[in-house]
Amino acid sequence: MAIILGIDPGSRFAGFAVINHSDSQSTYIESGTICVSKELSFSSKLLYLSQEIGKVFARNNISQVSIEKAFFGKNADSAFKIGHVRGVCLLSAARHDCEVFEYAAKYAKKVVTGSGASGKDSVQAFVNQFLNLQITSFDESDALALALCHASAISIKSKLDKSLKLRI
Repeated sequence: MAIILGIDPGSRFAGFAVINHSDSQSTYIESGTICVSKELSFSSKLLYLSQEIGKVFARNNISQVSIEKAFFGKNADSAFKIGHVRGVCLLSAARHDCEVFEYAAKYAKKVVTGSGASGKDSVQAFVNQFLNLQITSFDESDALALALCHASAISIKSKLDKSLKLRI
């Protein structure tokens, strides 16, 4: 059994999702979007994000964290800010003795929808249907996709481990 926290990092809006994965079954626990005031200084935004993520850890017995890998678009300043946000998320995971797994957004989309080029609306529709939810925030549904992507990796690893044990 694994309690997985999926994080879609952002300096203004950060999505999070917590699922329980056991015996190839994933069940929804909670999800949301951490909205950070644009009025705060950047360092205050990071502190606020750290405090809010800490609350998610406090409510749940999280064992693993799945977070979106950093990607570099055209705007270097945005990439650096996301790097700082990811650092806060990684530090929070370390403080709670959680393993961290990083997935590229395209990979997570491919795992949950079948196509790495899927739009946010397709990802949202899939996670809503799969988990029988009515999520309306793209940040939240992206976090759920990251959590489900990692759950899929756990299931595949478990099947491979069982297969290898049978051959020995």
